[in-house]
Amino acid sequence: MSLTGSYLGYGLYYGQREQMTLWRQSANIQSLRSFLLSGWKFDQLYDTLLVKPFLFITRINKSDVTDKLYTGIADIHLQLNKLFSFFQNGSLRWYVAGVLIGILFIITLQLLL
Repeated sequence: MSLTGSYLGYGLYYGQREQMTLWRQSANIQSLRSFLLSGWKFDQLYDTLLVKPFLFITRINKSDVTDKLYTGIADIHLQLNKLFSFFQNGSLRWYVAGVLIGILFIITLQLLL
């Protein structure tokens, strides 16, 4: 296939120069040449398919919904930390009282059941 293409290119370029000159000047070949020399319009395609939709989504998500979700989770944990840190005040009496209440509760359940 590559040899056939090479032979065809050689035959057209060196064998029929007048035909090649006419082809080069035709509007279709000029537009095809312009398309190929402009990088196959890859930049415009990339911009249309990837960049513009991405920018559109970022404008919609300006307030960053995902970040608000994680900030809310962190806020909930901070409130739970404040609630539970009330019980961790460093007083050994409260810890012992909590353990004793738990033991009494378990013994009461065993006696009743």
